[in-house]
Amino acid sequence: MRTSETAAALLFALLATATCKGQCCEFRFTETFGSDAPPGSALVIYDPTDGNYTLKANDVRIDTWQHDSTSGLFNCDKANDVFTGLFDLCTANRIYKYARVSFYKLDFGNILPPGMTFDEINSEGEVAGLIGAIGHLKAWDPDSPYLYVVPEPSGVLLLSLGALATSWSAA
Repeated sequence: MRTSETAAALLFALLATATCKGQCCEFRFTETFGSDAPPGSALVIYDPTDGNYTLKANDVRIDTWQHDSTSGLFNCDKANDVFTGLFDLCTANRIYKYARVSFYKLDFGNILPPGMTFDEINSEGEVAGLIGAIGHLKAWDPDSPYLYVVPEPSGVLLLSLGALATSWSAA
């Protein structure tokens, strides 16, 4: 294990222990069908066309974010320039972002493989994070964190045609 990975894991463990008060701070995603995060929650927006991974928060700031992948899905060569801090980490099995200045939105880049589904991402590993001074991800919203998989263009077209056919047959 690299020194930065060890330091990041230690820092996260210390922060999680201090803010979670003994509760487990690793979660699975809740599926959502819109790109707006509910108030007080964290949302990952995944685009299956290119593998883009964007983290977004609503009405709260995110201080730390960790996402583990059991099979090594993350492609750090395609990451945006967001892993620049001393404790930040991007490996095939883990992304970890510690923000000295909390953030509302962060685009990690095309770090996931394209074409994945919600179930594939959700069964792959766990996520953890701390929101501002309030603590872990479920402190305000028990369903947080959310995962929104952007519909592929062919799926959007199919849904639109179905809605058009339904409205035409009702008329």
